[in-house]
Amino acid sequence: MSEGDTTKVIVGTVVEVTTTRKPQTNRTSTFVTADFDLGGGAVNVKAFVPDLTTSPNDADTAAVAAPNNMLENIDALPTVTADTATETDLFHMEAGVDQHPILEQDTESLVQLPVLPIVPNADFGNNNFSEAEAVPAAVAHGTKWYEDDEATLNDTNGSVPIKDFGISTPVGEVLGPNSDIGGKYSRLEYFLLMFPPKQLTTMCQLTNNALVQQNKHIITTGELLRFFGIVILTTKFEYTSRSQLWSTTALSKYIPARCFGRTGMSRQRFNDIWQCLCWSEQPPERPEGMSSQSYRWKRVDGFVARYNDHQSTAFKPSHMICVDESISRWYGQGGNWINHGLPMYVAIDRKPENGCEIQNAACGCSGIMLRLKLVKSKTAREEGDEGGLSDNHLLLGTRILKELVTPWAWTNQVVCADSYFASVGAALELRQIGLGFIGVVKSATKHFPMAYLSRLEFNHRGDRKGLLMKDGLNGSSLMAFVWIDRDCRYFISSVSSLDAGSPFVRY
Repeated sequence: MSEGDTTKVIVGTVVEVTTTRKPQTNRTSTFVTADFDLGGGAVNVKAFVPDLTTSPNDADTAAVAAPNNMLENIDALPTVTADTATETDLFHMEAGVDQHPILEQDTESLVQLPVLPIVPNADFGNNNFSEAEAVPAAVAHGTKWYEDDEATLNDTNGSVPIKDFGISTPVGEVLGPNSDIGGKYSRLEYFLLMFPPKQLTTMCQLTNNALVQQNKHIITTGELLRFFGIVILTTKFEYTSRSQLWSTTALSKYIPARCFGRTGMSRQRFNDIWQCLCWSEQPPERPEGMSSQSYRWKRVDGFVARYNDHQSTAFKPSHMICVDESISRWYGQGGNWINHGLPMYVAIDRKPENGCEIQNAACGCSGIMLRLKLVKSKTAREEGDEGGLSDNHLLLGTRILKELVTPWAWTNQVVCADSYFASVGAALELRQIGLGFIGVVKSATKHFPMAYLSRLEFNHRGDRKGLLMKDGLNGSSLMAFVWIDRDCRYFISSVSSLDAGSPFVRY
């Protein structure tokens, strides 16, 4: 600054700070809008790119230098001397006659103006929003649900890769769809890959013990496999008596005789094996302290355990696992009112058959059973924690669900379940072990926005509406939605989206 020049000082107030980012260069620019008092009641608003210097005492304040174009006609402004100027909110500017010289800033004399904290730029391709700024559309038992129609069209928690199911061979080869086009393996070999080897050996030993007690010939592994084949073959025919299958006389000129004798096993031998067949170990006498129901379940407990262990290691399920209940039809006596026959006889109106109820997990693409759990009593809580899970705070359906799918934890697979297992808590529990979840919600509505979704009005079949629950990182953790079929169907999901998918075809 040359001798004889004067310094003009004006007062300005920062009113807005905006930050923009150019997607092409990923460069960030900060613009400051300030009001400057020009004197005489005139106020000029200027937007400019400031020179920001962080104050060592306050990270939220910065020194802002006024632009050179503000210095035109500066002589018309009243002169503010050091005696009349305040120590804060001052802009020091030097005016030139024919040019606008670069302002020489003195960091000691620059004023510290409070500015708004600069918020990092939001990713415009991401629909996440701040939970503090958003108003929830519904609150269910303290859980906030937000409306974001655009975000519901994107996959919640990322997409799930498609996987094919497969069977592991003893040499480590995995056989999946279209992997054996040349027919290298026979149907018997595929059966042996799926059937637990320990179960086949155990059945031979236990069945032979029963055959010896009745003075019958013992059975070999090959004969037991032949017996299995005949049992499967009987499902292809209708008959009123088993003896008709070995008859050599045709019932009609249009239907040939079955002639099961050509299978290599006589009817008498088949009946002997059928009568002595054993699937699991059972003590000859009921141990002291064991209930009659538990003692009778011993006839199948070992088989179920060996099957579950084999499937968890030998079979590779697809990207989708379905959890549901099945019924194995029972023709004999049973029930909790009699110490004979099936210990737990289940008769449910919505089920086509009555008998033994089995809770199971199956591969969603192949339909192959992955894991079985027998329903042994009316009150399943009395059975204890068979899976070794200390989750007594969870709903019964959630505990059973975790027991069925735990062998496939952290595989990023999707579990689909009906209303017996589905709840908000179930979806959160599976997410903690690396599994996605889609389930139908009916009665387990805790934390679910049922009241909000049930009030919505729709006009067409296939219409849908969803709400999102955000996690601590403003990400969509769960989605609750309603879908219109003939009736309203409510779902809870931690994967997938509400975007239109391919039409479902039932074969």
